Amino acid sequence: MHRGSYQPARTSTSIALLAACAWCLSARVAMADQILDLLDDFSKTSFHSPTLWIAPGDSNDPNSHVIRGSDDFNVAPGKILIYYAPGAQQLTVVAVMGADSTAGAFKFYTSPNSTSWTEQTNWTTGSGDESYAGGWWIKRSYTFSSLPNGTNFVKVEFKVGGSAYFDPQLDKVTINYTPPSSGNNSLYSITQSPNGNIGIGTGTTPPDSPLTVGGDLHLYRPDGSSLYVQLPASDVRILTVGAKPLLLGSNTNTFQLVLNPNGKVGIGTANPSDTLTVRGSIKADQMIVASVGADFVFADDYKLLPLSEVEQRIKSDRHLPDVQSAAEVKTNGMSVGDMQTKLLQKVEELTLYVIDLKKENEALKTRVATLETK
Repeated sequence: MHRGSYQPARTSTSIALLAACAWCLSARVAMADQILDLLDDFSKTSFHSPTLWIAPGDSNDPNSHVIRGSDDFNVAPGKILIYYAPGAQQLTVVAVMGADSTAGAFKFYTSPNSTSWTEQTNWTTGSGDESYAGGWWIKRSYTFSSLPNGTNFVKVEFKVGGSAYFDPQLDKVTINYTPPSSGNNSLYSITQSPNGNIGIGTGTTPPDSPLTVGGDLHLYRPDGSSLYVQLPASDVRILTVGAKPLLLGSNTNTFQLVLNPNGKVGIGTANPSDTLTVRGSIKADQMIVASVGADFVFADDYKLLPLSEVEQRIKSDRHLPDVQSAAEVKTNGMSVGDMQTKLLQKVEELTLYVIDLKKENEALKTRVATLETK
C-alpha cells in the first residue's frame, strides 16, 4: 500500500558527544533518575548501529526521528540503540510506522551487563495508536511498566526488511531508573583513593593505578566507531566495531601494526594486501612452511624433459623450465612454499639425470672393456 510522501530527509551531521563527571573522594557519582531521549542526536545512547540516521521533523510531525539507512535495511541483524540505565525500572518508546506494517516493527531487550540479553514482550500501548498523515501513518507508544530486576542496559532493535528503509521510525525513548545504592560495594560506583587513583566498578578493592576499571572497557565515538577491551575468564580481547582498522604504534601517527576489518594484518605497512604483509626483514630461528613436496617426480608416468630441451629452454628463456623469472619475482614476489617445491623438483630431476648418466657411463665402460679384450 502506498503511504504518500511522508519520508523525512536524512542528515549525516556529526554529533558531538558531551560528558561531564564529578569526582567525589570515596563517594559515588550522582546520576539522574530518567533518560529522556528526543533523538535529535545519539548522545544519550551508549551504542547505536552506525547506519542509523537522524531525520528532522516535518509538517506531519515536528519531532526528529531515527531511521534505518537505505543501503542495508534488509540486512540482518536489525539495527539497534543501546542505553545504559543502571537499575532501569520503566521504559517507554514512541515510534512512527506505516498503518499497514505495525507487526514486529521493533523488539526490546534488557540486560544486566550488555552481554546477555532477554527479549521483553509485555508492553502496552496505553490509550492506543494515534493516526495521522491522512491515515497512512500511526504513532505508537510502547510502555513497559516494570522491567526485570537488575536491568542496567536497554536495547531497542529495528525490524529487518519492510516496504521502505524509513518505515518504521523511532520518535522518543524514556527510561526511568533508580541508580544502585551508594558506597564502594556498588558495581557501578566511582571511587577515589587518598593518593588520587580513580576506580570504576572496583567495589571494595582500592584502585592501584591512576584509572582502574573493574570490568570491560568500551571506548565509543558518535560516528559509530567502538573499541572494546574485554577480560573474560579464558583470554584477553581487544575488539573494534565498525569498518575501521586497529592500529598499534609507538609514536604519534606512526603505526607498526595494523589489523584490518577484513582480517589482513600489516607490519610496517598500513595497507596489507595479504593475510600478513610485512614491509621489512623477518628474523626467525625456524620457519615451517606447509608444502606438497615433489615426490611426483619419481612417479612412473612423470615426463622428464630431455637435457637437450632443457638446454634450449635455458637459452631462450634465461631461466629453468617451470621456474619464475627474475623479473616476475621482482614484480610479484614469490611463494616460499611453491619455490621450495620447485627447487626440490629440480633437485630430484637432477638426481634422475645423474642416474641416467650413470647407466650410460656403465654401458660405455662395458663396451670399451669388450673392445679391449678383442
